[in-house]
Amino acid sequence: MEILPVDIVLRYPVVVRTSAGGDYSFASGRHANIDANHDGSFLFSDSADFDFNSVVANEFAVRATGGVRFVTAINGSGTPTQTVSIDNTGTVTASKLSSGMAPVDRYL
Repeated sequence: MEILPVDIVLRYPVVVRTSAGGDYSFASGRHANIDANHDGSFLFSDSADFDFNSVVANEFAVRATGGVRFVTAINGSGTPTQTVSIDNTGTVTASKLSSGMAPVDRYL
């Protein structure tokens, strides 16, 4: 079965050009492409106008040139209380937040 790229124009001015060729795979963002042999892969790409391709099966890959943030804990209101971030220079910061706003401790 041939997998073709998908062009979707959303309600907002965003164009998504992705292809998820592997079984059980998911591709999202601009030019995220999963090879047909890379089953179980997840790709997310930012707005950069370049292809972002899977490398292996069962891969989790993100192109986020503005950095990434993982929220690892929340309080009873859903406000983040602990995060791990990687900025666009590659600096990793783990923060425990008071009131979800300002870092209290830096672990890395």
